[in-house]
Amino acid sequence: MSLRIGLGREPGLKPGRKKIAIWVGCILLVLFSMSGWAYGQTFGEFFNQKKTQRKYFAEQLAAIQLYAGYLKKGYEIGRDGIQAVRDITNGEFGLHELFISSLSKVSPVISRHKKVAEVIAMQLEMVSVFRSLAKLDKLEPMTLAYIASVGGSMLESSLSDIDVLMVIITSGKLELDEEERLMRLDDLHRSVEEKYHFVRWFRDDVIMLNHQRDRMLKDAGVIGGLHEK
Repeated sequence: MSLRIGLGREPGLKPGRKKIAIWVGCILLVLFSMSGWAYGQTFGEFFNQKKTQRKYFAEQLAAIQLYAGYLKKGYEIGRDGIQAVRDITNGEFGLHELFISSLSKVSPVISRHKKVAEVIAMQLEMVSVFRSLAKLDKLEPMTLAYIASVGGSMLESSLSDIDVLMVIITSGKLELDEEERLMRLDDLHRSVEEKYHFVRWFRDDVIMLNHQRDRMLKDAGVIGGLHEK
């Protein structure tokens, strides 16, 4: 099965947008890191960061999930809606001011588009899949290493996709009209959806193979017990 990885990073990003992209990218990274998945150098360096910093990124994840939830339900997130999200999350999540202010400068047709919410939801689901796979019982070290390798590739791709999403939904150096943003959003959605389906297939395949191995070990134990009688 072929898999198109990423849409590439957008050149000439404004410093403000770079901060946003790094912030949202760290949201994805922290979910891997806090899962207890410490295999390989891909995530190792993150464990050296301060506990409070990891907690901050986790809180930002909760905020973006809340925002995605509003989008998926079709709520009106204009200036009043954004303020409402800020009020709801005040003291709990601390929704990032730079992200909010950039969203408010882009056409609501873009910032409230259902595909924005779907892209975010698929990204979060893909991270959740690899977190759950890392917790499967009795996986062989080589299997875990393979899962980590695939997960690392998907993480790298997700960071590129986040860069593209930030260009689409926020204001900045690249002046794009509404039609151009919608076209880029369609392309990004297709790319992320393709990866999303691959990750779900990969998860099902790993779980199936793990169950088959358990059955084989159980059958081998039964046969061994019969031979001992």
